[in-house]
Amino acid sequence: MSEVSEVLFERVRRTMEQKDILECQLGRCLLGECSLTECPVEDWIGELRGKAESIHKKDLTLEARVFHALSDPLRVKIVKLLAIKGELCACEIQAAIGESQSSASYHIGLLRKAGIVTAEKHGVWAYYKISSPTVLSMINMADKIGR
Repeated sequence: MSEVSEVLFERVRRTMEQKDILECQLGRCLLGECSLTECPVEDWIGELRGKAESIHKKDLTLEARVFHALSDPLRVKIVKLLAIKGELCACEIQAAIGESQSSASYHIGLLRKAGIVTAEKHGVWAYYKISSPTVLSMINMADKIGR
């Protein structure tokens, strides 16, 4: 554990003081030179690592895909438009956002891959709608956080 940041050092120090177990020279602990057989700092950091490893990578990937899909203002605009209108075909979305067919298709495709919008075929036309009201709630929450 060499080159531990000062931020981590302070956080560990405060945690150990709160737990009333600051029995060692903390600086030596963080450098891996602890003389105690049961080092509280190593236990604490081990606990943090265990919690970090309990977060499933598959879940993180899916969640990151959703946030990536909503990271573009044009895609957020498409989602908000679908929230207002309910269901639109790709050509209606394209006309509304003023983008080329290929650009509109690209953005709709990313939203579909992330599970934000779904498509339903009506003959030769694909109509898109928001997959869940939760999507709009996320956007509204982001608006509140950003203000």
